[in-house]
Amino acid sequence: MSRFPAPLCLGLGLLAAALASGCRSRETVLELGLFAGSNWGVPTGDSYKLYDEAILRFERENPGIKVRYRPGTLRDDYSEWLAQRIVRGHEPDVMVVMAEDFNSYAAIGVMAPLDDRIRKDPGFRREDFYQTALESGRYQSTQYALPVEVVPNLMFVNRNVLAEAGVPAPAKGWTWDDFYRICRKVTRSTRGDHVLDRFGATRFSWRYFMYADGQVPFDPTGTEAHFNTPDFHRTIHFVAQVRQLSRNQREPEFESGRVAFAPERFSMYRAYKYYPYRIKKFAQFSWEAIEMPKGPDGRNASELSSLLLAISRRSAHPEAAWKFLRFLTADPATQLDVLRYSHGWPALKKVASTPQAAEELRRNLPGSEPTIDVKVIDSIIENSVVAPRFKKYDEAMDTADKELYRIIEDPYDLEDRLDRLNRAVDLTLR
Repeated sequence: MSRFPAPLCLGLGLLAAALASGCRSRETVLELGLFAGSNWGVPTGDSYKLYDEAILRFERENPGIKVRYRPGTLRDDYSEWLAQRIVRGHEPDVMVVMAEDFNSYAAIGVMAPLDDRIRKDPGFRREDFYQTALESGRYQSTQYALPVEVVPNLMFVNRNVLAEAGVPAPAKGWTWDDFYRICRKVTRSTRGDHVLDRFGATRFSWRYFMYADGQVPFDPTGTEAHFNTPDFHRTIHFVAQVRQLSRNQREPEFESGRVAFAPERFSMYRAYKYYPYRIKKFAQFSWEAIEMPKGPDGRNASELSSLLLAISRRSAHPEAAWKFLRFLTADPATQLDVLRYSHGWPALKKVASTPQAAEELRRNLPGSEPTIDVKVIDSIIENSVVAPRFKKYDEAMDTADKELYRIIEDPYDLEDRLDRLNRAVDLTLR
């Protein structure tokens, strides 16, 4: 039984409730826009684990701020979900921005510019990041988003197919000439019936070779296409030559074990080189991942993809949102968790080069299996290329892709057809 009279108990209860309500009213609640599953199209375990761990640490360090997110939105549904929230004027304070949405959202002013905050924040150091990763969050020289994790493209190599043909694995710094020579040697029929059952490469899009030759198909502002230059002619001619090695047969997927090379994302390497998913793909042959072959004017470069986070321009808590965004992207412990809980690579360069990162890269890898060297990944990311940032980029590239596929399959009148393509894309850009 209470030692206080009933009226006093009631008064104390009301006071306690009022104090609790006052504490809650002073508490800042941030909403995080997030999706379930991998951003990179590979199987994953608990895709929220990275963010749950970060939120726990962030809330301990910032007791007046709480972070909440709505679970269950699949990656394929996220763009539509976020677009509906933006239309209603209630988008999350901090939100993942998909690569296909970034240019549009930057152009219409959905995301808050970050340059002033970065400049005034002594705890944020641009030089700690991969510069190409930071570049992926810029639009027309303004930083609108920061990268949480990045994924470069690599070249997968089937060592068994090379060994069957008596070909050694490519050396560091290999070139287009090396690539073509190996493809020509391994593409053959092993049964003697003139039907090809070994192939040099598959899924070798013109984009991979364009970037590996140091080319970008547009000017920085996205007002002019560059598909009719001598260098681009050379790229398409080379890709068509590689395609012709297959004698009009469609190359099988890399997982068939009958193909020497396939360009793939680093996330695919992380997913299928390691347990438990390694038993689902590529398990029947020996393979590795290396840098892309460089073109005559290139540097073994590949395109870099980034998972980006931005702050809503309409956030009611911009200071707290910046603190949380900085924590997700610039906190070493959170960035190391990218290797633990995701199939990407940390955007924070100073974390990626630590012994802990190398240890995480070896975790769940069979003892006899060599892992890709951290220095190799570091070099690939440093030399990577970020796709141009302008509003009509995706539309223009879609136009180019359709016609270039036809050109590569049947490369007659190459110069004239590329000139016509360039004019068509220029019209798209206007």
